[in-house]
This record gives sequence, C-alpha cells and structure tokens, in this order.
Amino acid sequence: MLAASVDRVPRVAWDGWEMRRHRGWLYCEQKLPALDAGQEIEWHTHALLQLPASLGSLRISPGEPGRLSAAKLPATLTVRFRVGGETLQPAGHAIHHKLKKLLQASAILPWWRERLPLIYAGKQLVAVGDLWIAAEFAAHDGEPAVSIVWEQRPTIVGAHPRE
Repeated sequence: MLAASVDRVPRVAWDGWEMRRHRGWLYCEQKLPALDAGQEIEWHTHALLQLPASLGSLRISPGEPGRLSAAKLPATLTVRFRVGGETLQPAGHAIHHKLKKLLQASAILPWWRERLPLIYAGKQLVAVGDLWIAAEFAAHDGEPAVSIVWEQRPTIVGAHPRE
C-alpha cells in the first residue's frame, strides 16, 4: 500500500473521473480536459472569448459596477495560463505578491491553479480571471469602469472551511 504525505495532492483516475485529496477533504470530479499551458489566446475585448478545456468564457461588461479602468483597457488583450513566477499587485494591496501565494491564501484548489486565465496587456498582467485586477489597471472613484465576467467558471475554491 502506498501513502501520500499530508502535503501532497494525490490523484486517482478511473472511467473519466478523478479523485483528489486536499487539506483532508476528498474531491471527486470529472476528468479535466487537456490544456496547452503554453498557448496564448488573443481576446478582442468587445467580443466574448470562449476559453479552451471547458473553462467557460470571458467577457467585458460595461453595464455592471466595475473595478477595471475602461480608459486603461486596450481593445485587445492576451489570455495565457500560469507557468510559475507570476506576480501581481492586486487593487487595494500595497505590494506585489507572488501569484502562488495569492492562490494558496484564497483556497484555490491546486489542480485549478494552472487553469486560471491570466489576462495580459502586452507583458503586463491585468487580471487573474475575475478574481483580481492589477492595481495599475484598477478604476479610480468616478472613473468609467468595466468588469471582467468569467461565465461558466468551474468550482475552483475548496469546499472546506478556511483554516
């Protein structure tokens, strides 16, 4: 019998399903579709962007209360996926944080962390899905703002109580 240490996320897969353990909880989900982590997807912000691997879609919503500065938002963005080492200064935070630490602190399940859409303007990280907006792209009071809406977002946060 093999045992995984408590700090690991073991996975057992069978018949199109996967079972994982995380923070003492078991998660049983349908097998995740393959995702090419190295891909870059051009997103014309006036249109809906269908994400690969059954990750849902992204759209910009001008009608909802927003946090993203409409004036700073380019007409075309790029969506990439996490490769490691990314940093972000979320709106409302005084310093940059490693994305890895933000994801851990927010209880994002480990197997979803590499599947979050990272939204870039050139080489600058603008947002992580609809979770965080970079401070330099955040709207100020009274400034026209928009929101990033992640439709059909999978359940990416652990169901366990925060520790």
